[in-house]
Amino acid sequence: MSASLHLVYGRSASGSLKVACAGHGLPGQIFTVDDDLPHGPFNDGRARANYFRALHQQVGDAGGRDDTDAFQCWRELREAAQEKPYQPVVIWGCISAAEWLLVAGACWWLRECAANLWQVCTPTADPHRVAVAAFSPAELTACYESRHELKAPQRERLAQAWATLTAQSDLLRGWDGDQIKGFPADHYDTLLLAALVNDWQPALQVIGRVLGQISPEQGVSDLFLGGRLCELIRRGKVTADSIGKPLARTRVRRG
Repeated sequence: MSASLHLVYGRSASGSLKVACAGHGLPGQIFTVDDDLPHGPFNDGRARANYFRALHQQVGDAGGRDDTDAFQCWRELREAAQEKPYQPVVIWGCISAAEWLLVAGACWWLRECAANLWQVCTPTADPHRVAVAAFSPAELTACYESRHELKAPQRERLAQAWATLTAQSDLLRGWDGDQIKGFPADHYDTLLLAALVNDWQPALQVIGRVLGQISPEQGVSDLFLGGRLCELIRRGKVTADSIGKPLARTRVRRG
């Protein structure tokens, strides 16, 4: 096999792909988009990094990101593709909104590159395995054999879809039928409020209950829902047993 530039979403999927490349005969360099693509601003890498830094602080997560440009990974991929246009770019994506955005983002960032783009689609039969991270290195190697090239018309459509989402003010993105669209940040607030009861319960329990009601394909993260719960507390719509504690140590009930 010839070496490729592999693009994958998230550290977990990246780890599996590294094993596949090292031990199962998939040569190439791996680029990891360690992001939470279904939410946050798309129009500026520094603004995006600041958004996530503030969100981690809001929920009291000390392990938040410390980068200053959320788009650095995309720039590094583009630079490599420009330096080695003879190497194909292989994008690993399943049916989650996040990985659809990964493919669309690659088409936009590499729109002026001569490199061929290929996509590896993991199986979709299991509704609980909607992301590349859910597959073993051996399974990823098998999936690689069914990769398909993204031709110019499809690349242009996906790049335009990314550009359209970038121009929107909506901070949330997800599936609406067979298309990825933008939604207002409060899209899931009604589910959070409905999960509350009159008695105290851990905030993370509320978030977990709501995550269980949202299709995994939407790619909604606990970080996003945690930020929304903090916002509802700030607005007085949810009562918390303390203010300023990390959300993991906070109990909530109906306001």
